[in-house]
Amino acid sequence: METGIVRLKWEVDKAGYELVDREAKRGRTILTSEPGGTYIVARGGKPKSYDIGLREHDVFLELANTPHTPEGALAFTNKWGDLYPSGELHLSEFLETRHSMAWSLTHSDATVKRSFRGFNFASLKIELEKRGIVLRARTLLQFCWLERFHALEGGVDIYRCAACGTFLPIPKQGRPKKYCSNACKQAMFRKSKRNG
Repeated sequence: METGIVRLKWEVDKAGYELVDREAKRGRTILTSEPGGTYIVARGGKPKSYDIGLREHDVFLELANTPHTPEGALAFTNKWGDLYPSGELHLSEFLETRHSMAWSLTHSDATVKRSFRGFNFASLKIELEKRGIVLRARTLLQFCWLERFHALEGGVDIYRCAACGTFLPIPKQGRPKKYCSNACKQAMFRKSKRNG
């Protein structure tokens, strides 16, 4: 396990999550004009715990690459858990958050830094462990943004696959690939052959 100072200790519902249509809830802000709407809800199984450090899995890239669909949101949540520890999240909130992360990867570093000036990380939890002081993100979303800013400040450039648009980090050594996989490379080759 990496000994990074910023880590996320998190629990995911082992039974998974599901999409549930609900009537409008009193006192809850809903980011859609529809009453009620669709929520991503934990099924109530036993929790599965994990503990990861910044950039061990690039969760922020997975969030940005999540398809902008209910099925994509559900797949991300089943793998990583709820963005907030509430056990349920309005689908439109998830999709808006995913869009914001993708937006941060398609704009200049200076623009992103200006947009998130004053972003509140005051709720990081400080723990003393054998390996030293560790800052714990309180939510998965907070951890994703910390990863994004770490990549931004660490000079990690992000590029998009020329075929499918998937966000990928540029490798530290060697020339960056144009495609994320051989399948994308083949698809673009076939497309260029068809188009002459």
